[in-house]
Amino acid sequence: MNETPLLSIIIATKNREFYCIEAIKSILAIESHELQIAIADNSDSEKVKDFIDTLSDHRIIYKYDNSPTSSIENFNRCLSLANGEYICMIGDDDSVLPVILDIAKWAKANDVDSISSNSLIQYYWPNAYIGFDNGLLIYPLIESKIKSIDSKKIIKKLVADGIVNHYSYSIPRTYHGLVKRNLMNTIKAKTGSFYGGLSPDIYSSFALSSLVKNHYEFSLPFTIAGVCAKSSTAENLIGKHSGELKDMPHLKNKPDYIWDKNIPQYYGVYTTWCESALKALSDMDEKELYGKFNVYPLLAIGILTNWKYIFKITIYKSEEIRKINNINFIVFWSKIIYNMMIQIRVRVSRALNDKFYLKKSKITNVKNIKRAIAIISKTKQYLKRDNIFNHVGNIIY
Repeated sequence: MNETPLLSIIIATKNREFYCIEAIKSILAIESHELQIAIADNSDSEKVKDFIDTLSDHRIIYKYDNSPTSSIENFNRCLSLANGEYICMIGDDDSVLPVILDIAKWAKANDVDSISSNSLIQYYWPNAYIGFDNGLLIYPLIESKIKSIDSKKIIKKLVADGIVNHYSYSIPRTYHGLVKRNLMNTIKAKTGSFYGGLSPDIYSSFALSSLVKNHYEFSLPFTIAGVCAKSSTAENLIGKHSGELKDMPHLKNKPDYIWDKNIPQYYGVYTTWCESALKALSDMDEKELYGKFNVYPLLAIGILTNWKYIFKITIYKSEEIRKINNINFIVFWSKIIYNMMIQIRVRVSRALNDKFYLKKSKITNVKNIKRAIAIISKTKQYLKRDNIFNHVGNIIY
C-alpha cells in the first residue's frame, strides 16, 4: 500500500485455515482503502496463502512461515507487518464490524490513544459447542455511549484486585480494541518486542497502561468475538486449559521462559493472564505498581475454576506460594477462603445481571461470521451509528 492506512486489523493464525479464510472474506467486505489486514500464518498447510493469492487485494499484508514458532512470536511477527495509524488485534475466528472505521476516524480526529468496548458480540460457529450445531449469534441491545477513562487508575485497581476479572475493567486493549500503533512501537523500543509474556492481549494492556493518556470506552461493540470448535474458549469449557506448567502449550518453542515467582506454577487461564500482566509491568519498569499485586484473589479463583480438573495441583502450588513468602498457614488460607467468597458473589451477581438485566438478542442458524455481520449491521443501534458520537460523556473514572 502506498498510503498509510488508518486501521490495521492484525491476525496471527495457525492451523485454523477455514476460519481464517472466512474472517478475511468478512473484513474485505468493508470496501475502504483506509483498512488493512496483516496476517502472520504459522500453519502446517498453505491453504490461507493459496486463498490470498487468488485475491490480489493490496489491502492484505501476509507472511507465511511454518517454522517452529511460539504463539507470542507469531503475534510479534504479525504486528511488524502492519503499518496502520491504529491497530486492532482479533483472533482468526473473529471479525470486525464496518463501524470500526467510523470509530477509528473519530479517534484520529480527537487524538485518542486507545478505545475499548464494555460490551461483547459473540458468534458461535457451527459445532463450536453442544447445542450450537448450526451457529449462534448473541448481541447486546444497548444505547450508544462514550466515556473518557483514566486508564492508570483502572489498572491500579485491577492490580489490587488480583488481575482476575480484567474483562470487567475498561483498560486499553489491542485485542478487540483500538490502539495507536506508535504506542506499540514505544513498547518495542523499551522491551525489545511488541508482545511479551504468554498472553499477548493481557501483556499489551498492562504495557500500554504506562503510556496511554487519552483512553475512551464505547458501549457499542465494533468487533465480533468468534468461538469455533478449535478455539481456546470452547476448549476452556471442557477443562483443556489447565494442568502442569510443563504441559502448557504457550511455552512451546519458548524453552528459556522464566515464570514470575509471584504466580503459582500451574497452567490455568487466570495464572496465564496474571503472569503476563506482571511480566509487562516488570518489562516497563512499573515497580511500584508491580509491588501492589494482590495474589489472594488469583489463588482463590484458581481453586474455584479448576476444582474439577486440577484441584490438587492448585492447592499444592498455592502452598508453595505461602512457603516461599513465609506466610502463616491460618492467615494465608483464611485470606484465600475470604476471597473465594468474594469471587463466588461476583460470579453470581454477574450471572443474575446477565440473565435478568442485560438485554440480549440470540439468533440461531447463523452459518458463518459474514452472515452474523449482516444481521448486526441491520439492527437499530448500528443503522443509527452516525449518532454515536453525540453521546460523549465527560465522566473520568
